[in-house]
Amino acid sequence: MPGGGGGGDDVLLRSPAPAGGGRQQRHPRWLPLDVVAAIAARSDPATLVRCAATWARAAASRRTRASSPASLRDTDRFVLPLLRGHLTTGPTGYNDRLSMLDTATADGTRFVGIGFFPPAPDDDDMPVEGIEPLDSRGGLLLVRLTGRGELHRALRVCDLATDRSQALPSEPASDHWAPQNVHYVLLVGDGESGGAVGRPFRVLKTNLVLTKHNSPQRRLQIQIFSSELGAWGPLTEIPTPNLHGSGSSRHANPLVVGDVVHWLCLTHTGSYVLMLRVGAARVTVTTLPASFPRAAAVPHARPGSSSHVQYSYLLATTSAGGSPIVLVADDERISAWPQSAHTKIWKQRPWVVIAKEAILRFDDKVGERLERTTARVELECFAERSGAVLFRISKCGFFWLDLQSMKIVRRFPNPRSERTKVPCSYEMGLSSWVPTFSRGTLAAPIVM
Repeated sequence: MPGGGGGGDDVLLRSPAPAGGGRQQRHPRWLPLDVVAAIAARSDPATLVRCAATWARAAASRRTRASSPASLRDTDRFVLPLLRGHLTTGPTGYNDRLSMLDTATADGTRFVGIGFFPPAPDDDDMPVEGIEPLDSRGGLLLVRLTGRGELHRALRVCDLATDRSQALPSEPASDHWAPQNVHYVLLVGDGESGGAVGRPFRVLKTNLVLTKHNSPQRRLQIQIFSSELGAWGPLTEIPTPNLHGSGSSRHANPLVVGDVVHWLCLTHTGSYVLMLRVGAARVTVTTLPASFPRAAAVPHARPGSSSHVQYSYLLATTSAGGSPIVLVADDERISAWPQSAHTKIWKQRPWVVIAKEAILRFDDKVGERLERTTARVELECFAERSGAVLFRISKCGFFWLDLQSMKIVRRFPNPRSERTKVPCSYEMGLSSWVPTFSRGTLAAPIVM
């Protein structure tokens, strides 16, 4: 730390010498990674380098040691400094370039260009005409590159901190997969690999099939690409018998907790959360209570009228790796519907995360605009490791809400934000700190 004595680089705690003069037991206790991250985010560059170097040594020790499990322990606390911003595209979801609204700037209004993505090796003559962000996790970003027409599409995983990327092989033919029902999830592993991005990862491709009349043929189709194998795995079909109704609206933003991927699924008869345990290829369907808010189907209702109720939904957690909650936003508040960690049953009543009055008090200009409009809150994405929720209010811009403190930490009033789509957030991986100190656009994590 600045001003500290000695030249040691290790960030560890020593037990004090025993009072009776006995022999001291030397068992160093390592600081949790989130504490190191919080300290580094508020420290000078030299301290930041030492913290990153310490983490690198600790990570190497974790891979090789057979004992001392306390040397690098996990934590259930969010690490807000890892949040870097959110990706933006044009209204169609495609752009010839990607941009990120950078939270590290003083006013939070700078759009950072992500750069040029080369075509896949087997498509060297295909000019890139569109880039669609699909998912981001652990400092990596999954994008789809589009060339001439819909037939020229390629997936690529990128590390924005190092400019390294890996092209995926062509996806296996899926004749019965409707494009609007296909969702992709990026799963990032621990440690290092010999791949192009230096991290092991998997890409999960899913398709939810809801046949009529609650047929036993209802199923979730999945296919997984593994960076370690360099190939797509076989198609797996998993029954979903407890999912009833049709006209499903499976929200694109998944929630990943460990090896489990969650989706919110709304049909015309019920509200569900699908939980896919990737390693076991098993799906569990839980039913939200009947009191869960849904927009009523009111014929000829106009937006803004008293009979036209609109809600926005998002899956999140209140602690890193904790039980999921369903966030629901309307004109008055953002509420959270929790799930019991033991029974997996959803509670009958929500708790209020933040009310409209608290949003009004965040900024005088926001208060003036919200008092003159009935614009509703639209939930955009959840940063899983930082514990922050991005939401948008028309004519007021974007806001980052810290779920740990239940307070708004940043606002983005940039007018460009009104015309953009937000596919996902971007969080830096801890392993990205060292190679990014000398870089420009992704040089440091957010300082709140």
